[in-house]
Amino acid sequence: MDALEAKVQKVKDDAKDAYRAELTTLRAKRREGEKKLEAIQSATEDTWEHLKAEAENVWEALKDSVHQFGLHFK
Repeated sequence: MDALEAKVQKVKDDAKDAYRAELTTLRAKRREGEKKLEAIQSATEDTWEHLKAEAENVWEALKDSVHQFGLHFK
């Protein structure tokens, strides 16, 4: 029983580490999205389409990451 309890504790610690790593990744992607939003807000007509496409890519990547995060920690 003691050996099994030790394994359970190890798995919990591993899950915490994975959870923290995923959160770090999500926070980085959110910061990237915020920077793109700031760039969009100050964009001229010439740069608007380019920034819009980049922002859409960042948004899709963030949505995918959040979805994967949710599936991983269900």
